[in-house]
Amino acid sequence: MSTNVLNGPRRADLHSTLLIASPKLSQGKFLTLTERPLMMPNQFGGVDVIDVVAWECNTKEEIPAVMKELKEEFEAMEETPNLKNSIAFLTKMLKEIEDGTYEHEVPKYLMQVIERDLRPTLKREQLMYLSGVTRIEA
Repeated sequence: MSTNVLNGPRRADLHSTLLIASPKLSQGKFLTLTERPLMMPNQFGGVDVIDVVAWECNTKEEIPAVMKELKEEFEAMEETPNLKNSIAFLTKMLKEIEDGTYEHEVPKYLMQVIERDLRPTLKREQLMYLSGVTRIEA
């Protein structure tokens, strides 16, 4: 648990999304690699809830273009609840990428899971980690 000199102990929970540029893992345009989000302890004494999504591209710089293209395809289709959720997810991710404050280096604890579980060895230039605080306890 980290300590804030002015406010005492502090705990922070995060919601994160790991975007992976990997045509092999995406098996098409994109694929959510976890049935449920990963839940891992973070460096702030809280929990990091992490969605992991693979995209059909080779570097993290290509991910936004793939997302925009997919969003445009979805918007042209007849709206269903699942499609509406997918459009909302893509809109949120694109806004976080564009904003720039959500992108962080992949934490060590998550890199260990990636290296252990995702066997085609992934390079950092294939990984985009977006994360934001969902709750802080003072």
